[in-house]
Amino acid sequence: MPNTSPSSSRVSLNPGNGRIHCTRTSLSTLAYRYPLKLISPHSSLCYILSYGGGIVGGDSIEISVKVDKDATLTFLTQGTTKVFKPKASGLISKQIIYAEVNGTLLLLPDPIQPFKDSSYIQIQRFEVYGRMVLLDWVISGRYEEDWLLSSYISNNEIYKDGNLIIRDVLRLDSSVRESMGSFRCFANVIIFGFPEMEARCLQSYVNEKKVRKGTTLDKIWSVNQVRGCTVIKAAGKDTEMVKSILRRLLDELQLIGGRDCLRPLE
Repeated sequence: MPNTSPSSSRVSLNPGNGRIHCTRTSLSTLAYRYPLKLISPHSSLCYILSYGGGIVGGDSIEISVKVDKDATLTFLTQGTTKVFKPKASGLISKQIIYAEVNGTLLLLPDPIQPFKDSSYIQIQRFEVYGRMVLLDWVISGRYEEDWLLSSYISNNEIYKDGNLIIRDVLRLDSSVRESMGSFRCFANVIIFGFPEMEARCLQSYVNEKKVRKGTTLDKIWSVNQVRGCTVIKAAGKDTEMVKSILRRLLDELQLIGGRDCLRPLE
């Protein structure tokens, strides 16, 4: 059965689909169907959940989002999204998000955790007329199963006035295990429409390069500007190292999305 807010009781959805429309004062639409679950403590915050804390092989999640002008919506999760090994070979877990952003969208989930032999595809496409911050990150898997996933693909695309301005794709499989070395967490952040914060991130990276010494690093990160977007990439031997980098760079988002918005980085 679909789950809906009172104002969206007529929304018809396929299994695993969700729909959200954020206005300046409320979520005029909040609807979802199993195995997806959406919880909104208040009008500017929504949690993306899955039953059992993860995605099983064959699950397909698709969320459509619209954020109105002068509205702010923060998306979070409650802990890592686990991608479980499929019960039958060839089954792929999928998560797709399509968003029209006229106001402010902060998509700041906890990391994806692909289990051994799991297959996962994530596609996130944003048509941005306002501003947004996207955090997309992955950890190596369960203890003693580092990078033993079957396949992992994450595709992020941002459009402006119908034109693609950035596409960032990460592809992983078990063949990368040796080349990963001791790194167990990789993060990608795309910022659009926050010029002052973007400038500070870039300056922080320039300053870091000046003082960085030695060749053995527990964590590495970079900041680049690409066609109007600022892209942060970070890797670390554990999740906490990556969190420390991102927390420092994104701290001022609390002024926009409230303290909850950076909970994944605590």
